Amino acid sequence: MRSSKDKWNKSRVYNREKYLMTRTGMACECCGETFPRELLEFHHPLDVEKKLDLEMGVWGGIHGPNQETLDEADQCVILCSNCHALEHIALKRGESLVHDPSAYRRYRNHRVTRYESLDDWYNEQVIGRGTKLQVTV
Repeated sequence: MRSSKDKWNKSRVYNREKYLMTRTGMACECCGETFPRELLEFHHPLDVEKKLDLEMGVWGGIHGPNQETLDEADQCVILCSNCHALEHIALKRGESLVHDPSAYRRYRNHRVTRYESLDDWYNEQVIGRGTKLQVTV
């Protein structure tokens, strides 16, 4: 027999998914790709004061989320986990990827140009992958 807690938690997942489906059709607002609900995240832009954390618990239960939750979610940008991470990297550099396709392409297409060989891990001149140790004599 199912407990009422299981029913409560399933309804929270359903409420969040219903909101995401209605708002963006389960798509990231930065890259435009569609993703499963587990990979979509709410990002508070810098000009929005964060009043509420939009974790699973705030999505209510059987009766649905309250108006405060919906208002907070409406202020956020829905991003996939990859774009959300890239957005925070861009914010540290004073940029934003949201609604800026050229910045998004620049961050998304960045390639690492050089990797140290994995066989060099034992070399005392190299610590880890790609990190050079400066030795002074």
